[in-house]
Amino acid sequence: QMHAAGSYQHASGGAMKQAPAVKQAAPYQPPNYASRRVRSDPFFRVLKILVHKDVTTTSINLNFNIDAQWMSKDGHRCSVRARIFELQPSPTGLLQEIGWAMQGQLMIMGHVVQPLPKKKKSPEHQKHSNYLSAPVILDNYIQPGSNTGRVFSSGDQFIIVVQHGILRTVDEVEADIKRQTTSDPLDTKKLLVELLGDGSQEDDDLVCDDRVEVTTKCPLSFMRIGQPARGRNCRHAQCFDLVTFLEFAKRHHNWLCPICSTPVDATDIRVDSLFEEVLRGTSRDTERAFITREGAFGDVDKQEVKAKDAGKKRAAESSVDGSESSKMARTE
Repeated sequence: QMHAAGSYQHASGGAMKQAPAVKQAAPYQPPNYASRRVRSDPFFRVLKILVHKDVTTTSINLNFNIDAQWMSKDGHRCSVRARIFELQPSPTGLLQEIGWAMQGQLMIMGHVVQPLPKKKKSPEHQKHSNYLSAPVILDNYIQPGSNTGRVFSSGDQFIIVVQHGILRTVDEVEADIKRQTTSDPLDTKKLLVELLGDGSQEDDDLVCDDRVEVTTKCPLSFMRIGQPARGRNCRHAQCFDLVTFLEFAKRHHNWLCPICSTPVDATDIRVDSLFEEVLRGTSRDTERAFITREGAFGDVDKQEVKAKDAGKKRAAESSVDGSESSKMARTE
């Protein structure tokens, strides 16, 4: 028999015993969505987050509303897209964007959304958060007003985010980078001193070269660089072509430096003014150039040709001197 006080008494009328304490389940703590940070896409300016949900069960429902004029804003074309992320943030504090485990995991307004970008299995892809997964474009599945959907899980847990935003062009992102360069330019000469030493005796003992060699061709297009750029954290003088890199990043969602594979965000990229001088100061036929620690530069191929010509001239002069000496010896 249980008494109101929560104790028990045996049917025989024996001694009272205290009822065992019932362990209370911990109350559900909703995630702190405000503290979550996702890597922004420079080609997509978010206007509104329509969905931000944790997928921790086999399926969850999605519900969101969208304005009747959602397809454009201030003369710019808009889009609605879905992205998924790991539940736990990466060491940088950013949520790690991932691909979908299988097709058919997302339905909007009763229609299966396809195709869904697959998870990237390459260790190099998994190593860097700058390898972004392609977003899922929902423009053909949604309607003005109320929208419903469903997300399915194959056993893994993740976060789904649906965003409404403005599509941005390569030209617009390029303009952003030029403004960044003006306000916060690269110090290439400082980098050259780091790479080559400052010219002191101690540095001369450690560094064999007094210049670095660069190519005027972009490592992505293999064409002559038009606008040289690199990341602020890259430790090399070589540059890539800015527009070519932005087009590549937009198409492949790859934000790694094509020279050293260092992660580079659009906010990290700068135009290199010294490299621009190299391009202006060399002919269009120049493929290899050198830059000294002082910022002087020249054409490697022309210098090598001059060195070879000078060597041939010295060899010829030496041969003539030797011939004259031989003649004199015979005469004596």
